[in-house]
Amino acid sequence: MAKEVSIQSLSWSRGSSRTAILGTLLAVPLTAAASGVVDELRERYSPASPEDS
Repeated sequence: MAKEVSIQSLSWSRGSSRTAILGTLLAVPLTAAASGVVDELRERYSPASPEDS
């Protein structure tokens, strides 16, 4: 039984580290994409300033 528990905890550790690596690799591009979308929406829907006319 102790052997089963250690194998199960090892598989949890592997899954957690894979998830952490995947999250790290996706965090930067997703943040950049979201920032670009917000910037584009602000430009498109913000009221025109007198300097723009």
